[in-house]
Amino acid sequence: MTYTENILKMDESKTKPPSTIGKAVKHVLVQAMEQDRVNYGVFECVDILERDTERVLVVILPDTKVKDAALRIQHTLIEAFCRENEVKVLKVDCATKISTIFTSTATKEQKERSFSTDFSCILVKNPEIFSKDDEFVSDYCENFILGGLVPHGCVEIPA
Repeated sequence: MTYTENILKMDESKTKPPSTIGKAVKHVLVQAMEQDRVNYGVFECVDILERDTERVLVVILPDTKVKDAALRIQHTLIEAFCRENEVKVLKVDCATKISTIFTSTATKEQKERSFSTDFSCILVKNPEIFSKDDEFVSDYCENFILGGLVPHGCVEIPA
């Protein structure tokens, strides 16, 4: 895809309602959990990023309302690493909504694991076959990278 085609796609994505990307992210998270392609927590995600950035679809960083300086620094470092290595990063509005998504659609075994899960950083690996939502989220993130734009807001995940 050329730079011009990416700009045109970016213009198309601006015309879509802001909730569309949020719904796509929610669907990607549900599909990824069902296919066991999700990793949780800063340390586990960083470990995967150091070893295999090629397999990463997107890193999701929830907005931190809490004034946790250590977490903000970790998020900043993760974002910088991802940009340097061309890994897509997406900021979302709330870790609680992500937790709800995982606990409401999880199997019993996954629920037991997710109660102790750290949702401060979520890494979604590439699927074997990309769905429309996977492609939409990937294109959305890539348009910001290629266009030189940095989204200042967060994607709102529907409850």
